[in-house]
Amino acid sequence: MAADFGITRKLGYFTTDSSAVNDSAVQYIARKCANIGVRFDPVQRHIRCFAHIVSEVGKAMLWGDYSVVAANDHLDNDLDPEARIRLLQDWRKAGPLGRLHNCIRFILKSPQRREQFEEKARTHSLEGVALDLLIGANTCWTADLAALTRAILLRDPLDEYLAAEMSRENEREEASLALDLLSPTDWGVLKSMVKLLDPFKKWMLLLQKKGAAARLTDVVPAYEELLSHVDTQMGRHSGPGWPAEILNSLKTASTVLSKYVCSALLFFSILYLGY
Repeated sequence: MAADFGITRKLGYFTTDSSAVNDSAVQYIARKCANIGVRFDPVQRHIRCFAHIVSEVGKAMLWGDYSVVAANDHLDNDLDPEARIRLLQDWRKAGPLGRLHNCIRFILKSPQRREQFEEKARTHSLEGVALDLLIGANTCWTADLAALTRAILLRDPLDEYLAAEMSRENEREEASLALDLLSPTDWGVLKSMVKLLDPFKKWMLLLQKKGAAARLTDVVPAYEELLSHVDTQMGRHSGPGWPAEILNSLKTASTVLSKYVCSALLFFSILYLGY
């Protein structure tokens, strides 16, 4: 079709997310171009929107090397006992946030548990705090962040409720809540993660306000600030005494962000400088 209209030599850049389907589509275009002698680099010509980049970095920051596990977000009501235990174990590998996920899943699994938890939360006089727990989404880091922020606000009733449930549970050892309970150190890690994500949330909100009016001159400062933020925090959290989970998450986020920044700078140089 493109050849029929004579535009094969005028193809520019394709902006998509990182879905494997989109990667395949751009590679298909590259093969078709090669067949007719037109040079088209599927890596250089495939760019991502800034919101998508921030979403991927946010997932990496929260889940570290286990962001793939975090994408496997589904209810386990229909799983057999062995599969449910494997799922619990996969989430535990993701550290404090994964164990918190298991705890929230446990409570949200039935209306009775939800009501019991909210009743427990009401006894804590948490003014202005919604009493229902949230669960993250498999594609949106802001949903994970919202779930984490809500859980931190509800920490005291959450700890009390889970301790009471653990005392009367009859689950197999591998499915026991005891393996998911959060220590004060774990809660400290989770609070640090929320703080580390503040600059990402700020830029998401700023650029969302601009909408279609956002320009490259808006995005470049965002890249610079976020890279500097991640590098600074990596240096700060690499010393002794800091939980390893935070540094691992920062390293994973840095790798993802650097990959996209390199692609973006290449795009800017070609677009404006003709390199």
